Amino acid sequence: MVRTKVTLLILLVIGVSGAREYTLDWILRGAFSTSHELRAIEQEMYKADAQVSEVIGTAFPEVSASFNLSHSLKQYTPSIPEFMETGFSNDSVSFIQQIPQRASLLNEPGGSESIMRSLTLPKQNSASVSLSITQPLYSQGKVAIGVRSAKLQQSMLMCRYQEARLRVKGNTTMLFYSTLVAQNNVEIEHENLELAQKAHDLAVLRYEVGVGSELDTLTSKLHLENAYVDLAEAESDLKIAYETLIRRSGSRTSVADFSVKGEIPNHNYDLTLQDAMERMDEYSPVLSEFRGAAELADERVKFARSDYHPVLFAGASLSRVGQFDDFDNFAQRETWFDDHRVFIGATWTIFSGMQRTYRLRQAHMDRSVVYLRKMENEQNFEIKMKSAYERFKNSQRRLQRTVNIQKLADRGHSVAALSYENGLVTILELRNAQLEVKKARIAHNSALLDYHAALIELKILMGDNNF
Repeated sequence: MVRTKVTLLILLVIGVSGAREYTLDWILRGAFSTSHELRAIEQEMYKADAQVSEVIGTAFPEVSASFNLSHSLKQYTPSIPEFMETGFSNDSVSFIQQIPQRASLLNEPGGSESIMRSLTLPKQNSASVSLSITQPLYSQGKVAIGVRSAKLQQSMLMCRYQEARLRVKGNTTMLFYSTLVAQNNVEIEHENLELAQKAHDLAVLRYEVGVGSELDTLTSKLHLENAYVDLAEAESDLKIAYETLIRRSGSRTSVADFSVKGEIPNHNYDLTLQDAMERMDEYSPVLSEFRGAAELADERVKFARSDYHPVLFAGASLSRVGQFDDFDNFAQRETWFDDHRVFIGATWTIFSGMQRTYRLRQAHMDRSVVYLRKMENEQNFEIKMKSAYERFKNSQRRLQRTVNIQKLADRGHSVAALSYENGLVTILELRNAQLEVKKARIAHNSALLDYHAALIELKILMGDNNF
């Protein structure tokens, strides 16, 4: 198990003083909050919620108000010879006598014709005010289909969000583990540098007193220079890891004030390929999104087919209609009269130039394309799963081998140290044993990182966020 302990020596080397230590949970929270991909999908989810509400709203009645005002520039004036032959009835005369402006015309020449024209001809101006309500009774089934389609879109976006969140968590976790390994490698290289310096100092001392050889001194010097190079590379890798993790977490902390704290779990996770395939088929958000797209294509075919159905509606309207020649009469009571109605109706498109037929054909072809892509993606995911599982098993075997190698290297170093104390081996042979320990530790760190990279990839494919 790789434990990260940021020692004072490391802090001095990388120029850090009092660096704050960040945990994986803190880094993940920052990565989730700063992910542009997650924010974009969230906006699409809000849009899908609005689309569901919009479709449901079409099932409610529509209330509208209107006001119309029109003026006739020129009117046709018909002749009324039949009236001139029959004249006014007694009731008509009584009605006209109640209108002071027109009663005086009854006894004048041509007065009757003038009165008749004023009563029967349309006025130059007309106005109407109405309030109406229309309730769809049957909208070709488009409301139900639209609601199902919008909810499928919501479900697909949720799957996409879960998959994106898995990838963000997986990538960030691997960056965090890489940083832990980089910190541990710096510790290892510092220890190696200390041992190389001691070995070189001892080789020089033995050479000066005449009990050592020049070759031993040159070899120890070479080991020392290599230790400096290895330390510089490890420090560079650590700085890059810090910068990458800072950027991913959205932190404004500088590299000099940044450090991570935690450990890489060394659990032995295992499952069969069949179990992995079954979990992927059941829990993978990507495969669920593909299935949702196929269902959405089915609904779109139904939507196109619904164009062949009739539309039924009912409603009512309350109106006031007025006619007048002069705008001075606009507000007079006798200018306006009520026009209240209730209605029920239906429309059924019999022929639309084959538009509906071709829309339905397009929907069928789109559905075929979606199903073909779904099958292709499922096959690709099956291949991905098999490849990921193979990488996981290989990394697992490699990790176990590095554990064994590390044990052998530690055992060899213990034997070499005891032999050196008894004068059976030289300092260079002891130094070689120390180098083997360093290589084994770094190889184990690398294998542990590869193991978790393969494990996280496998769990992402299975839709498992427990890593």
